Amino acid sequence: PSKFKKKKLAAAAKKAKTAPKASTATPSPPASPSKSKKKKLAAAAKKAKTAPDNVGLGQRTVVDDVSEMGDEKEKAPPAYEQARSFITSYLKNPPATRNNGAMLPLLQALIIELGLQSSYSNTSSSTAKAPSPFSLPDLPHSLRQAKLFLKSHAFISIKDYLSAREEGLAALQKVLHPSRRSLAKEIRAHPEKRARLTWVKKVGLNVLLVKSRW
Repeated sequence: PSKFKKKKLAAAAKKAKTAPKASTATPSPPASPSKSKKKKLAAAAKKAKTAPDNVGLGQRTVVDDVSEMGDEKEKAPPAYEQARSFITSYLKNPPATRNNGAMLPLLQALIIELGLQSSYSNTSSSTAKAPSPFSLPDLPHSLRQAKLFLKSHAFISIKDYLSAREEGLAALQKVLHPSRRSLAKEIRAHPEKRARLTWVKKVGLNVLLVKSRW
């Protein structure tokens, strides 16, 4: 071969000799995280596991023990329950005669059931305790006092009273009228709210009667 070809072959051989060889080794695995990183990851996982679920606005977490739950409904005062029970029994089985010694307790119970006992406490100047089976001292201690007080404070339709007393004190307060005139006006507008006079007198609720002609 000519010198030119020899030089060309020598250059090609030199180039092939110095070229990097293709690597056949398998790639090494990625470096494992350091100990400090491992600790941080473990702590984060533990925190996420023990964190409570998000609670929405106005929601409470579930209480497993029922003893932790408070009474949601307020209990009525004992005197109210006593009065209500007394009136219920009286209405179911009214005594045969009016002069039976039970009229005063009935009217006292009516004052308590309608929530009017605080009004009597404010207006009464007497310090004598009423002979009452109920656990409240500030009640009228004569039949006359009880009638006068109810006539001037208990403005309620008898039918509304009988219906609302089944739902409790709050319902009774809603159907009480501010004045005798207001009650009479409603009875005139709604004649169906008139109760049978003979029955009203029989059970002793005539103290709640009002003249509808004003």
